[in-house]
Amino acid sequence: MSVIMGYKAKDKIYLAADNKLSTPEGEIICDNEKKIIVVNNNLAVAFAGYYKNQILFEQGIKLAQSDKGLTVGDVLAHLRIMYLLFELNRNKEYAKEALGVDSSFIVVGKSKNNECCMYAMSYLNGKLEKPTLTDAVLFPPSDLDLTTCAHIY
Repeated sequence: MSVIMGYKAKDKIYLAADNKLSTPEGEIICDNEKKIIVVNNNLAVAFAGYYKNQILFEQGIKLAQSDKGLTVGDVLAHLRIMYLLFELNRNKEYAKEALGVDSSFIVVGKSKNNECCMYAMSYLNGKLEKPTLTDAVLFPPSDLDLTTCAHIY
């Protein structure tokens, strides 16, 4: 039921997310969860989907932060490795939960060439999709279609 969006303007990248946290069954856990993780001064990730993935990401990226030179590519690799570990441990409860829920991510920040960029990436129907370089992206709540979201204002 999350919504995340990103927009790359000429000199800035905007990243936004709702703050409601719920279970896959729709039970609300809290109304003030930060779904955007600031990795460092040049990187941030927005999360939608299984909320425990965000927690696991934060724990793992903290270990990698000793290297202050992290780039968007490093964060995308971290997400891929996280899902590979889920697959390798698919018989464990945490992995079953993570692999049982669709999730989406927007990664923004500096590339290894020091350019600002934004990538969209999703885990849908049991498959981690290849990251897509984009200037604008919206992941609507899973229980709404894009047309409904566009007319919410």
